Amino acid sequence: MTAARLDWPVPLLVRLHAGEDVKGEIEAACRERHDGPPEWMP
Repeated sequence: MTAARLDWPVPLLVRLHAGEDVKGEIEAACRERHDGPPEWMP
């Protein structure tokens, strides 16, 4: 993964680590970037 491809998950992961509930945002971002859910996402 290049740095350009990490610009969207890093802020969400930082917020997740801080205890925020960002599950919905992570799911939406993954679906948007993969034109649907990736294999690992139910």
